[in-house]
Amino acid sequence: MCLICLLSQREYKPIWEDIDKVRREDIVTFEQYATEYWAKHSQYNEREGFPCEDTIQLTQEFLHNKLEVLKNWKQNFWELEVDSWNQFSFVECSNLYIAACYGLKICMQRVLINDYKLNSDINIQGGFYGSVIQAAAAKGYKEIVELSLQHSANVNLQCGNFGTAIIAAASGGHEGIVEYLVQHGAEVNLQGGNFRTAIAEAASGGHQDIVEYLVQHGADINLQDINLQGGKYGTAVAAAASEGYQNIVEYLLQHGAVLNLQGGD
Repeated sequence: MCLICLLSQREYKPIWEDIDKVRREDIVTFEQYATEYWAKHSQYNEREGFPCEDTIQLTQEFLHNKLEVLKNWKQNFWELEVDSWNQFSFVECSNLYIAACYGLKICMQRVLINDYKLNSDINIQGGFYGSVIQAAAAKGYKEIVELSLQHSANVNLQCGNFGTAIIAAASGGHEGIVEYLVQHGAEVNLQGGNFRTAIAEAASGGHQDIVEYLVQHGADINLQDINLQGGKYGTAVAAAASEGYQNIVEYLLQHGAVLNLQGGD
């Protein structure tokens, strides 16, 4: 119902004529709900043992028409100061990116494999996370990460809030994704985004298993930002110390971390 409701906005038709106040409120309430929860329903459908094909096709149709949906939704509800259309903040991002953000593997496979007329460049940049693979890595959707790499995603693409996919995965504590990315060519010392290094981000989140894995696979414990700012914390040991993760501090010191390096905010 959420997707059907949103798709009805493909053509702008003023909805207020001959509708009483109570009915208007009902319409606005459901439109808001649909805007906020369409993805949840699509996620739930894909995770069912027998996903509904109709829902999958509606999801694809929604992605294909999202620009018109947003335009006309805003025209209908702007006068009421309803701000749920902000949920469409990803509207100018690629359809693959949106599917990755919500873990919609089946929809993403259809975009990549079928001749459905959607934007299917796996490495297009845009959105908060920057790219398809970074969105999936940050969200913890390993199957989406795997699918992205199977379709030529750049594992070391630098863009977005986290900078790289491995930094995004380390930030979220997604050890399995970190390992998978390293196994498929991710550079553990590549810097970028607001967090600069994977090991510093893992340390700041208290993800000791990821810190140890990165050290074992060549992470530079004392790596600082190329501009000598050191990212948010400076170094991995400073990140762990700032957040109170004593065990990680001790581990890093045992493996050569230097305490008096300058950097960080």
